[in-house]
Amino acid sequence: MQLALGENGEHTWTVPELHDWVGAAVARAMPDTVWIEGEIANLNRSRQGHAYFTLVEAGADHAAPEHGLSVTLFKWNRDKVNLQIKRGGGSVRIEDGVRVRIRGTVELYGRRMQVQFKMIAIDPVFTLGDLAAQRARILAELSAEGLLDANGRCQIPLLSLRVGFVTSTGSAADADVTETLVASGFGFVVLRCDARVQGLDAPASVVAAIETLTALGPDLIIVARGGGARTDLAAFDSGLIARAIATSTVAVWTGIGHEIDRSIADDCAHTAFKTPTACATALVERVTAARDRVEFQWEEICTAATGRLKVASDLLTDQRRSVRSATRSGLDQRSQHLDHVVARLGRSAHRRVSGATTEMATACSSLDRQAAAVTTTAGQAIAATALTARASAGARLTSAGTRLDLAALRVRADDPRRLLERGWSMTRGPDGRLIRSVTDTTEGASVITTLADGSIRATVDSIVPEER
Repeated sequence: MQLALGENGEHTWTVPELHDWVGAAVARAMPDTVWIEGEIANLNRSRQGHAYFTLVEAGADHAAPEHGLSVTLFKWNRDKVNLQIKRGGGSVRIEDGVRVRIRGTVELYGRRMQVQFKMIAIDPVFTLGDLAAQRARILAELSAEGLLDANGRCQIPLLSLRVGFVTSTGSAADADVTETLVASGFGFVVLRCDARVQGLDAPASVVAAIETLTALGPDLIIVARGGGARTDLAAFDSGLIARAIATSTVAVWTGIGHEIDRSIADDCAHTAFKTPTACATALVERVTAARDRVEFQWEEICTAATGRLKVASDLLTDQRRSVRSATRSGLDQRSQHLDHVVARLGRSAHRRVSGATTEMATACSSLDRQAAAVTTTAGQAIAATALTARASAGARLTSAGTRLDLAALRVRADDPRRLLERGWSMTRGPDGRLIRSVTDTTEGASVITTLADGSIRATVDSIVPEER
């Protein structure tokens, strides 16, 4: 390039001249295509099918990068890139936050004299390897901190009907889980918390949702997201989400991606399922099993209770018959004993009366003999003796009559029937023995009280000892 010199020998550049010179310098320095790596940011797709983004070198905390390179991916090259991704398994998607290794040319954008990179190819293996390396590093850190199985130790209620649900509201995962729970017919209470499940702000959004639901105290929390490329699910390999799940005091179930997908969030969760639908189905099966278990135990309780009631009823019937028989036998024995006592008292009274009568007759006969003997003596002595004898006989007769009356009174006083007629009663226990003290019976015992005109069967309600 020929440059015109000014009066002082220095050239004054025009903008086009500088542009051409820089462009030529860039072309000479980098004449061929090159590979470059970095993290995608500010992705924008035009209506024409072109894609524009900035390739940056962001730190672990995704702070504002110091360096950035504008990248253009025209539609005709984009189709080639998509084919490369598809041949690599389709696990990589060009999204913000994805670290890529891309191939292209370094050029100077004319209007603003800005260096830009025209992308023509991508290395999917690099991205997958980077994700795998990050995943391995985070798993090692979590394992060293003892967090991989921390949430697995959380207890889950038998009937888990109050469910926290973290997902993108309106997504396919949201619909699959909700429809499965509703179709079960159980009264699930779903505490839904909307969260971003893809992109740079997804980890913070999911963590906030988990913390919010944990504070509400559900029975368990479900974190669900539908399938997608491996880079779409990269948020769930975040250490932020993993630590939020591990430190939650509520058990967290995950249903993320398809059958072949496995994220760090799955490794830290209480239980991980292949899909959101599988997660919801497992919850329904758990509640169904709990219901069936309760119903089975209730049937066992009813059966056992019925059997015990039957045995108790039969035993009570036998005891009632035994008590009735024993009571009747005891009453018959006591009645016979009472009859014997009455008869014995009657015989004793008769003997006492007969003895007194005989004694009186003997005394009278003796007096008569003495009087007859004295009569033969003489006059006044006989008369005096007769008077004395008669007086003595009268006194002895009066004394014998008094003893006879006392014996009769004693017999009448000892006659139980007389006592019953006077208002007294006799109480016996089930064995027929007389109850003479409060210590001869117990509360709940059956007793029989005999009165003058019959008997009363009763049960002891309470016992009140006499205060001395």
